[in-house]
Amino acid sequence: MNHPSLTDIEFSNLLLLFGVWGNARRDPVGTCSQYGLKATTVERLAQMTCEQIVVLVSSLGHTAIFQARDDLDALLDTPSSLVALVAASRAAMLPNPKS
Repeated sequence: MNHPSLTDIEFSNLLLLFGVWGNARRDPVGTCSQYGLKATTVERLAQMTCEQIVVLVSSLGHTAIFQARDDLDALLDTPSSLVALVAASRAAMLPNPKS
């Protein structure tokens, strides 16, 4: 059997989207908060099938669906015992995209 292989970006997109999709189906409100997504986006993801997610990932090609945080360099420089605190405090200062 010949299976097409995924690029690193496609694999990352697939893992992230399946994670968000699973959370959206179980806890839509929490998913909005955890991923900073709008309620309408979470609803649409929750209604998708596995096949639709795979097609989306395939259609995206080498484009990352989620971008790295703007403060990733700062988090990499932060002692591991403080990373969660610093990340949460910076996230609290960002505008809320949810509607």
